[in-house]
Amino acid sequence: MRQRHLLDAEEKEEVLRTICTVLAGFDEIEVGYVFGTFCRGDFGDVDVAILVTGEPAPYQAMR
Repeated sequence: MRQRHLLDAEEKEEVLRTICTVLAGFDEIEVGYVFGTFCRGDFGDVDVAILVTGEPAPYQAMR
């Protein structure tokens, strides 16, 4: 069975800040958002969707 996690609001904000910092390091990322069980309560993972602009070089697409 998958382990579930429960964070308080401050801990969740820290996770979100970290995700924002990482995504901000990529110029080609236009939009990123977090969804799924992380947003609703106890969670097993953090789902992040991104929208990229342009076409990255093949070696960058797998980075």
